[in-house]
Amino acid sequence: MESFARRVRSLAIAAAAAAILIVPSTEARAATPAGFFGLNYEFKDITNGDILMLKKSGATTVRWTMNWSNIEPSSGSWKWSAADKVSAASPPRGSGSCR
Repeated sequence: MESFARRVRSLAIAAAAAAILIVPSTEARAATPAGFFGLNYEFKDITNGDILMLKKSGATTVRWTMNWSNIEPSSGSWKWSAADKVSAASPPRGSGSCR
């Protein structure tokens, strides 16, 4: 019976710690602009459907991780088309985009 109580106590402590880590701080909530909606997405190969999804999502900020191996597939060979697509689909300047 003692080991059951110890397990319950351990689970309660873990749940409390998880709740503390999940709930954003007051400072974080205060620093978030009203109406903010952003996306953090990793595209292996961005498609026109992905671009359409970004435009329809209403996101005001999109953070995209560019895989350098897609930009420079071989030494001295550059393919910026995917990065150009994402940049063109980004929200206008001043709304959180960085181009």
